[in-house]
Amino acid sequence: MSGPRGDGFPELLVIGGGVAGVAAAFAAEQRGARVTLVHDRAGATELGSGALDWLGWERDAEAPAAVLPEALLRFSDALGAWQLTDAPARVVTALGLTRPARGVQRGVLDVSLLAGRRVAVPLLPRGDWDGAALCRALARDAALSRLGVRFDPVEVSVLRFRAEEVAPSRDLAAAHDAEERARWLAERLRPRAAEAWLFGPWLGLDTPASEVLSEALGVPVGETLSDVGQAAGARLGAALARLARRHAHVVEARVTALERDGARWLARCEAPDGSPEVLSAARVVLASGGLGAGGLTLTPARAGVSGGARLELSFAPGLGLELDGAPLGAASSLHGFELEQRGRFALERLGLAPSPAPGLVAAGDALAGEARTVLRSAHTGLLAGALGA
Repeated sequence: MSGPRGDGFPELLVIGGGVAGVAAAFAAEQRGARVTLVHDRAGATELGSGALDWLGWERDAEAPAAVLPEALLRFSDALGAWQLTDAPARVVTALGLTRPARGVQRGVLDVSLLAGRRVAVPLLPRGDWDGAALCRALARDAALSRLGVRFDPVEVSVLRFRAEEVAPSRDLAAAHDAEERARWLAERLRPRAAEAWLFGPWLGLDTPASEVLSEALGVPVGETLSDVGQAAGARLGAALARLARRHAHVVEARVTALERDGARWLARCEAPDGSPEVLSAARVVLASGGLGAGGLTLTPARAGVSGGARLELSFAPGLGLELDGAPLGAASSLHGFELEQRGRFALERLGLAPSPAPGLVAAGDALAGEARTVLRSAHTGLLAGALGA
């Protein structure tokens, strides 16, 4: 447990420690509320690639000049993990594709800022990295051609130990959290006199070592986007945890039930050691995530079992869900939720109403009808926290 705590019950309980939950705690505490944040496992926030989208990268590309809300920019400044600029960024995947983004996490290379430069790409003996093939793929990218950015494979020793050739990418990233390792790498790169460097997602698991390298070399250094479960998500999770501890009393526990008790809500929890705990608050922000995080659960239809498929909030099944502005309920027909007829993308649109019950406010992936992007999740969290304060 950590963070601010006043006397008496908290005024606001936030369920969920992802970007929406931490944004809600931040907004509420900034308005003077006493906030308790309870969370369990990592959710969709820590599956991110390092690209920051608002409505989705294809829609953002159609309106790149869209002004982000001032509250979101203040949250970004407090978080210290994002780079949001007026112009859209362009990011690179490890497979040699590029795409626009509304911003990037610190550590990810924004190639839109490198017009006319030659970017060095290290060659190294890892099964998840082919620097030569990456350069060939990027040479065919039309957006990079318009920018005049070129990528050159470079033979340089960037692995310090033989075991790092087969180590998981997260382990290799964790090795670069030590500033001494970043300084060691800078000395290996310095003789190449490159105009910029592009690495895979290994330069730090807690904070981006690319910034130490950029300062030491005097040129931009950054990473490709991360795959699911790689460094970008871990870094964002670490930054959110630090911010949460500054603005809320943090409880690590799994919420098993949410119940109304007079004018208050009771969250029945299970601590990591299995012991029970009850948290009480007048108002609750539900930022527990969607299907990916386990906040919403889908029970498939089974032969011989009545009721069909069911969708519900994992710890409060009585709260009805919505889809496309209409109540969904736990079952959408006599035969349950008709996923085959509605299509799998319906799972991206369903969720809770903005205020599913008195004293409750939904945010992030738990909220119906919102774009499933990190910036929109943060924004809905900020709105929920302001309403709950």
